[in-house]
Amino acid sequence: MRSVLSVIIILGIAGLIVGYFIFARESPGHYIPLAILFGANPQGLGGFLHGIVDRTALNLPGIRQNIIISGIVGAAVGLVISFAGRGRSRRR
Repeated sequence: MRSVLSVIIILGIAGLIVGYFIFARESPGHYIPLAILFGANPQGLGGFLHGIVDRTALNLPGIRQNIIISGIVGAAVGLVISFAGRGRSRRR
């Protein structure tokens, strides 16, 4: 059970990382910082309004959703791999 959980967690984290590199790209070689992506609020009214415009232009909720879905897919792949490997070891 411990190995199943560790494979799920490792591949889930790997899915999040891959999702970040796929979906958080602003331009070639530039990515949205994690602080902006996951909701660090700028201080002051001017920063607040600037943050709203930036988040709307970047479609941050959609990007966040795609990254989280990538993590879930990675965890699901980990679950399938761990159970597939477990079935093989029992057959031998």
